[in-house]
Amino acid sequence: MNDRLKSNHSISRRQIISAAIAAPALSVPTWCSASGFSVTEMILLSAKLTQKSPNLFLPAIAQKMLEAYAQRGFTHRLQTLLANPESDLELGNEIVASWYSGIAETLQGPQVITYNNALMWSAAPFLHPPGNCGGLTNYWTLSPSS
Repeated sequence: MNDRLKSNHSISRRQIISAAIAAPALSVPTWCSASGFSVTEMILLSAKLTQKSPNLFLPAIAQKMLEAYAQRGFTHRLQTLLANPESDLELGNEIVASWYSGIAETLQGPQVITYNNALMWSAAPFLHPPGNCGGLTNYWTLSPSS
């Protein structure tokens, strides 16, 4: 009897792992999944607007950015902007500012989307987020290499 109960009600390790992998997809807000604008498109749009490589934009951060803009009902504007970056300069500038500052405007107000991966740290080679090491001890005392 114990074997029968065990076989009818046991969960395999594969089922647990599959459920864990699927869980984040279930937590995506409905405005994002129904928006028709993907994270890949958000990365491509961001790369166009900032004139940076798409490889620089992490999908997890792009997802959060997309959620902020989709929540505000801007998916149609994002699609138009992707087709023609000159079509909505106000939104384009806001997206660029969000990537550089790491802060996006949401319905609840400004929200920090990223700190360490904000583009402002890549604006100059000597910049890095406070609290993150910039090099070896006393690296700032060394003369720059030519």
